[in-house]
Amino acid sequence: MPKHIYLCSVESLAAGLEEGLAAPVKIGVAMDTLYRLSGIQSSHWEPVVLLAEYREAGTTLERRLHASFAHKRIRSEWFLLSADDMMDINDIMDEWL
Repeated sequence: MPKHIYLCSVESLAAGLEEGLAAPVKIGVAMDTLYRLSGIQSSHWEPVVLLAEYREAGTTLERRLHASFAHKRIRSEWFLLSADDMMDINDIMDEWL
């Protein structure tokens, strides 16, 4: 079964992306993104929202994204990203897929 890259964040902080603020964003991979988000949600006190999903992108591309944004890593798979970073990720994924 193919794996998908997803970007998610806590809803109240993700809203800041539209205002030019940075927000914590998880760059992850899953075979079933909605199931994975429900698991992430169970450990958060606020709603978690899906910001983007790249179907059939796989773990190799996820690792490349982690490496590309390593300087913005908060912890593990969480990164402090801006709206510009999100657009850069979209451009990178367009190029790689």
